[in-house]
Amino acid sequence: MKKYILIFLFILNISCQEKDVSGHWHVISLNSPKSFYYPVDISKDSVAYWGKNTIFKSDEGKVSKKDKMLCFPFECGSGVFDYKLVEDKLLLTNPEGYGDYVGIRSDCTPLKDFKSNFKIDVEFPVLYKKTTAFKFVEIPENYPLFETIIFGKTKYDAFFKQKKMYQVENEFIDLKDMDSWIQKVQNRTEKEAVKFLKFRLIADSSTKTEEINKLLEVFKQNGIKNLYITLLPIENTKESLDFIYLKLEEPFEKGIELHEIINIKNYENI
Repeated sequence: MKKYILIFLFILNISCQEKDVSGHWHVISLNSPKSFYYPVDISKDSVAYWGKNTIFKSDEGKVSKKDKMLCFPFECGSGVFDYKLVEDKLLLTNPEGYGDYVGIRSDCTPLKDFKSNFKIDVEFPVLYKKTTAFKFVEIPENYPLFETIIFGKTKYDAFFKQKKMYQVENEFIDLKDMDSWIQKVQNRTEKEAVKFLKFRLIADSSTKTEEINKLLEVFKQNGIKNLYITLLPIENTKESLDFIYLKLEEPFEKGIELHEIINIKNYENI
């Protein structure tokens, strides 16, 4: 009899064990089926991150395994979720009705997560070798005053499907709207910090140099000298976020694609 009791207690103990939710998850909104995914990282203790390695600021939250809740500092309680594991999926339910999510585990690269919020298709231009023709700099990914501009063909919106657009933050704009966006960024930045703002352009490798020149002209007209093109060094085989930045100071020769101009030999003799 004692033997059967021990077996029963052993089985009961297994069934009552807490399912492990720690790890790296890709979650998508159940309210917007075509939306991009959000990386969610849950540690084995009480810390979680929403949006780690993305172009947007990562939000640190808390995990309550007792109450089975994830809490992120979003507005109006929209970052509070009851969580539940169903087979291999993580279900997140917002008790205030702000939206529900479903997630799957992933072991993707940081670069894939970095592109998860892109509404534009971008193949990063690869830099094979630095040349003296350009000024290359390294800027930490956590630089606090980094603003990102993405340029290329749109992914999701059928209305813009065949049109090249700029993505700033979470919206599409045309080049004619860039002045207004720059002013918006400067106005929300502390006056003393405006001069330290850095703007990075993430453009598809096939982007023509004249398109980059037009953007550079807008920034010059606004008196901004800190505009950089984001490049992926050839040695970055693990797809980390170790980018190289080319500082845009003068217009490029027209009619050349970005991936060609950054790697062309004897650029001075074109």
